[in-house]
Amino acid sequence: MQLVYLYNFIDTNIFEEKEEIAAKQAKIALEIANKTLPYFRDIENNSFDKICEIIKDSIDADAVAITDTKYVLAHVGLGSDHHMKGQEIQTEATEKVIKNGEILALTSGEQINCSHEYCSLKSAIVTPLKDGEEIIGTLKIYYSKEDAVSFRNKNLAIGLSQIISTQLEISKLGKLKEMATKAEIKALQTQINPHFLFNALNTIISFVRIDPNKARELIINLSTYLRYNLETGDNFVDI
Repeated sequence: MQLVYLYNFIDTNIFEEKEEIAAKQAKIALEIANKTLPYFRDIENNSFDKICEIIKDSIDADAVAITDTKYVLAHVGLGSDHHMKGQEIQTEATEKVIKNGEILALTSGEQINCSHEYCSLKSAIVTPLKDGEEIIGTLKIYYSKEDAVSFRNKNLAIGLSQIISTQLEISKLGKLKEMATKAEIKALQTQINPHFLFNALNTIISFVRIDPNKARELIINLSTYLRYNLETGDNFVDI
């Protein structure tokens, strides 16, 4: 009876400990999602650097990197002197994750297999980033000590890769919606501008004789409108 009680007590404690760890991981992941959201809304040249920096500081990693399927988009932390943004992916582990979509936990420098002789990165978690079912890159979390990949770290990395994948999909949908809206506006401009310009010029012509000052005011207003109309789009609209 005492053994059964002891077993149940240990089992309950393990369950509660796992629940506590899961709650902490969810809290960290949510905080990271909120902090990185502005950089996903408007992705610029240094957006991925900021995202990697936020993740690194939030989970006490030694380095964090994001890649697409061919190039390093950002690398922040240890190893940034030779793991540089814009260079082609060099490690077999990253290529394997991109190819197979599996999560890799690398526990030694040999497994990371960096070509740099004095690379200080000794452990890593490499997780895939996805757009639907398509693999579009990787999230890589590095540590300076060997065997530093714990069950907790691995689960947190998986959660973060899912968050980043979702944020990238939302960003992509937002850009597509923006492009569609701009296309609709351009189509309307193409239809409206010739009629508007024709009517405006006829009105100005009639005021030139009877009220020159009014005609001058209308010309200024028309030029202001046309200037704004051309500046709001990337391309000129035929009129």
